[in-house]
Amino acid sequence: INQSSQIPASAFSRQSRFSPYTRVSSFARRGIQPATASSTLSTSVNSSTTPVSQSSGTFPLLNLSGTSGTPSYASPYVQNRTRMSTATSQPLLPISSFQPSFIKPLNSFVVPSPTPTPSNEPSSSDSKALDALEDSSKATYGAGLLRFTQFCDEHDVDEEQRMPASCDLIAAFIASASGSVSGSTIKAWLSGIRAWHIFNKAPWKDDEFLSLVRTAARKVGASHKRPLRAPISLAHLGVLCNSLDVLSPKGAAVWACATTTFFGCRRLGETTVSLTSFNARLHVARGGNISFRRAEGSDVVDSITIHLPWTKTTKEEGGKVIITRRDDNLCPVFAFLNHLTTNDLPGTVIDPKLFSLFAFRQDDGRFRDMYKEDFLSEVQQVWSKYPNLDHVSGHSFLIGGAVALLMAGVEPEVVAAAGGWTSMAFLIYWRRLEEIIPKFMAKAYEGSDFSSVKARLERMRVASGIPSSVMEAAVSF
Repeated sequence: INQSSQIPASAFSRQSRFSPYTRVSSFARRGIQPATASSTLSTSVNSSTTPVSQSSGTFPLLNLSGTSGTPSYASPYVQNRTRMSTATSQPLLPISSFQPSFIKPLNSFVVPSPTPTPSNEPSSSDSKALDALEDSSKATYGAGLLRFTQFCDEHDVDEEQRMPASCDLIAAFIASASGSVSGSTIKAWLSGIRAWHIFNKAPWKDDEFLSLVRTAARKVGASHKRPLRAPISLAHLGVLCNSLDVLSPKGAAVWACATTTFFGCRRLGETTVSLTSFNARLHVARGGNISFRRAEGSDVVDSITIHLPWTKTTKEEGGKVIITRRDDNLCPVFAFLNHLTTNDLPGTVIDPKLFSLFAFRQDDGRFRDMYKEDFLSEVQQVWSKYPNLDHVSGHSFLIGGAVALLMAGVEPEVVAAAGGWTSMAFLIYWRRLEEIIPKFMAKAYEGSDFSSVKARLERMRVASGIPSSVMEAAVSF
C-alpha cells in the first residue's frame, strides 16, 4: 500500500498511525515516555536489557523488555512475560477507509488494560476471540511477536510489509534466529505471528518453502534443545515420604499431591495451580467432582477418581485422575485421605470450591493454594540432598508414573488412557524417550530392562494399525 498516496498529508502531520504524535501518545497510555519518536525504547521491567546484535542479526535469548535500533511504535510490544500493548497499532484519527481492514487495534492476546480508553477498548467479538487463548499461550505468542518486531526494526522493514507478512520475510526471520535457539522455540514464535495475523483477519502465507526453512532451523538449533527430563522413580517418592511431616498440613498436602500426580500419570500443571491465582475453570477444586470407590460391604477406599476441568490435550473436555490403593507406605489413596483429614475445610466458613485440590492450612489459619513452583521447590529441596537421585522437573512425574505402571505389568493402552494420551501420541512420546528410559530403569529398577516393555509397546503399535514409517517420521519431526 502506498500510504503517502492514499492517506491525506494532514493525517500524517497530526494523529496518523505512523506519526510521532501517535507514537508518543500510544506509549504514554502505557506509562512509557520516549524522549523522541526515534529514541530507543526502555522500560522498568528489566533495566539490563541486551540489545539485538546489529552485525549478526541474532536475538538475545532473554531480552523480553526492549528493542534496539529505531523502535516500531505501531507494532506489538511485550512487557515482561505476558504483557503486550493494548494500544499498539491504534490510530487516533479515523482513517479506516484508507487502510486494509486487518489493520486494527492489537489488543495483543492479553487481558485488557485495567483502565481502557474508548480508542483502545476491544470490540465484543475481539474479546471473545482473545479468550480462546490461555495465559500461557499469550505469554509465548507475545515473545514471538517481540522477536519479529525486533527483526523488522533492525532491517527497516516497513510497517505495511509486516502484516500480512510474506513468506520471504518470515523465512528471513527464521534464518536470522537459526542456530541461536531451538527449533521448538522458533515454532512457538511463528505460532505467535500466525495468531497475530488471524486475530487481525490478515492472510497467513505458509508454503512448502517455509516448511523446509523451519525444518532446517530445527536441525541447526538441535544443540539448544533442553535435555530430556529424567523420570521420578519410586526411590524419589520413598525419600520424600521419609523427609516430610505428613501429619502437618503442608506436608500432608505436598505428599498427597506428589503421589496423586505420580500414580495418576498426570502433568503437574493439572494438579497444581500454575498461574498467579486459582481459577475454577482451569484448576481442580477441593470441592470438585471427586468419587471414592469401596468394595461392597467394606469401608476401605480402593480407588479415587478426580475430575479435571481442563487438561493440556483435551482443553475444556477435561479428564480424570484415577489412583488405586497400594499395600505400602507410598499408597496414593491413603495420602489423599490423610490430606483431606489434615486440611479439613469447615464448610460453614470456607467454600471448598474456591480453593485448589491440594490447598493447605497455614500457621495463621488461612488456606493457601498449592502452586506449582512452591511444590517443586519443596520436593527439590528434599531430593537435592541425595546425589544418587536424578535431578527432575515437573514433567518428570508424568514420565515416572507411566514407567512405574509399565514396569508393574500394566498394559500400555491402560497407561496411555491414564495419562490422557491417544495411542499415536503415547507411542511417539515413548520413542522419543528411548535414549533415557533404559538407563533410568537400570538405575531405578535394579535387575530390569526395557526390552519387555518395548515389546508390549510394539504390539500396541501393530494393534493400533500405525505403520512404522509414520512413527519414524513423527518422532523425527
